[in-house]
Amino acid sequence: MQLSYDPEVETRNRKPLQRLSQLGATWELRFGLLNRWRVFYETNPDEYEVYILGIGEKAGNQLFTGGEEAEL
Repeated sequence: MQLSYDPEVETRNRKPLQRLSQLGATWELRFGLLNRWRVFYETNPDEYEVYILGIGEKAGNQLFTGGEEAEL
């Protein structure tokens, strides 16, 4: 999994968010067919921990988490 190693290194599908998300995440990972899935996460580098704060599905310019539209 991409978050096991260097979760704070920007890649083509992993990037820091430009503004804090409503979940409190500072990083986003895109994956799946056409990169339609998003994982929003925060890290604690001192403890080598990654906290997954939300997973959503992107459809066009909308993001859905738990079946409800979330703010981008």
